[in-house]
Amino acid sequence: MTTTPWQVLETMTRRDATAPRLTFYDRSDEETRGERIELSAKVLTNWVSKGAGLLAEEFDVEIGTRVGIDLPAAHWRTAYWCLAAWSLGACVVFTDSDTDEVRDEAGFDVLVTNVPSPDFAGGQVVVTLEMLARGASVAVPAGALDDARELSTYPDHFEPFDVPSGSDVAWIRAGDEVTFRDLVSPSGSGAASESDDTGSSEAARHYLPAPDPAQMLRCWARGGSVVVVRGHAAPGELDALLAQEGVHAP
Repeated sequence: MTTTPWQVLETMTRRDATAPRLTFYDRSDEETRGERIELSAKVLTNWVSKGAGLLAEEFDVEIGTRVGIDLPAAHWRTAYWCLAAWSLGACVVFTDSDTDEVRDEAGFDVLVTNVPSPDFAGGQVVVTLEMLARGASVAVPAGALDDARELSTYPDHFEPFDVPSGSDVAWIRAGDEVTFRDLVSPSGSGAASESDDTGSSEAARHYLPAPDPAQMLRCWARGGSVVVVRGHAAPGELDALLAQEGVHAP
């Protein structure tokens, strides 16, 4: 029985380590527009392992730690940072930095963001969204870590040293709370089964029109693969993109 996000990653990797699990297109108005990246279960797990190692070693993140993640909801980097926090049993307090959602910096212990705060008193990770970034594109506050410079130094392998209970809170967004039990359920209620049929339509590639990492995780929990688009594709471009990716219609 799958009970944690880390176990979802383990199951995906065991079933097929190299098939695409997350395909990301950037159609934002930023310099990253035009980027495309595809992550297999193995590669996604490597990123998650590095993030979990950093959060544990630098900030003692563990079960019950509240990790504020303020990143674009539809982004591949957001996915691995949320999964990294969940792999440690932490509670992700999420805001979408591409919107006008207001983050409450008093509500968490560690902040992971592409919009750093010079006044945040806890541990802080500054994330650069560019695919090939080797350093932060904004000023890094004193005491904060630069994800683009630091993350690669952490191991590709991670083993959870504690397991959250199903009733522990894993995800908070706009005041709504989701437990670990519901987070890993394809339907949002109850645990996902290890015996899910990976040949079913649920296991196909799916486009998520308004994605966030919690939605991505539920798709992965039922054996699926996701395609996400940040920003707005030109008229007709989205249909062509989805056809190219072999995605089920939204």
